[in-house]
Amino acid sequence: MPIRFNSVHGRTLMGYHSSTALEEGAIPLPDYQHPDNAVCVFGPEDGTISQAIIDRVDAVVYVPTVDCMNLAASVNVVLYDRLAKSAS
Repeated sequence: MPIRFNSVHGRTLMGYHSSTALEEGAIPLPDYQHPDNAVCVFGPEDGTISQAIIDRVDAVVYVPTVDCMNLAASVNVVLYDRLAKSAS
């Protein structure tokens, strides 16, 4: 199902990569400050976020790894990072 960008009105739209292929200007997760109100788009395990989505997001964030992580692990790491940073 395609993402309806108007359905995220008033929220920051974030794209998260877990791939070793990085988007130019992508922010490493340890350096990223999560917005309070966001919609997160995660790339697939076997590819990347489409350019059409990358062109629409407010920021692209990547999880720095030596190899690729599966989608569940990437979501877990990002949500833990968000929770840990919000507690401090």
